[in-house]
Amino acid sequence: MMREGAKVDVLVADDEPPALAELVALLRRDERIGEIHAASHGAAALRLLERHRVAGAFLDIHMPGLSGFALAAALAEADQPPAVVFVTADDAGALRAFDVRAVDYVLKPVRPERLRRAVDRIVDAASREPGAAPDDETVPVTIGQSVRLLRRSDVRWVHAQGDYSRLWTADGGHLVRTPISELEERWAGAGFVRVHRSYLVHRDAVVEVRLSGSTPTVVLAEIELPVSRRLVPAVRETLVRSEP
Repeated sequence: MMREGAKVDVLVADDEPPALAELVALLRRDERIGEIHAASHGAAALRLLERHRVAGAFLDIHMPGLSGFALAAALAEADQPPAVVFVTADDAGALRAFDVRAVDYVLKPVRPERLRRAVDRIVDAASREPGAAPDDETVPVTIGQSVRLLRRSDVRWVHAQGDYSRLWTADGGHLVRTPISELEERWAGAGFVRVHRSYLVHRDAVVEVRLSGSTPTVVLAEIELPVSRRLVPAVRETLVRSEP
């Protein structure tokens, strides 16, 4: 956990020298950034990380040898993995970025204000207790031909669809390639409650809980969802007894 006011050290990896230099220059303007370790490819990045611990890693996706995704997967195995931000011209990789738990996905050309928001997420990740949920995770979802970063706080309920999950917000459902069991584990600290093998709900979206009778349910403004019999005690404890 980072002490208040401390700077964060970061890694930057990009095989294009002008892009690497520009990103380093932009990061140096941010008063929250400490040391910046720059690498021109994935293998060099790993060597740097053998000698330096960083809170965040800004990674290009397409690099010779070790790709940004492969590098992110390697970083995830560390005892204290850095928060990963992909910085790329490739907008097609956002969904895969979610699979490796990147905290942000920034498209080139990089705008200073957009990069600052990415640093916000790294600082947030470095500041919270290990295992705690971030204040507001972003989830990349495909809408038509574009990718949108959906805020977890906008998700009202989740429907399991095999190895995928559909995230329901006020403006509709969005399919992500993540099983509901993983979302349950990751989002428990953010107010999401498993009510059924197929459903996860945000407690603030629930307007009524009906646990008596033959068909227990939770009621949201837009839908009524079933509650599994085996989960009734946990749902009662979480959604009923915890109410003021």
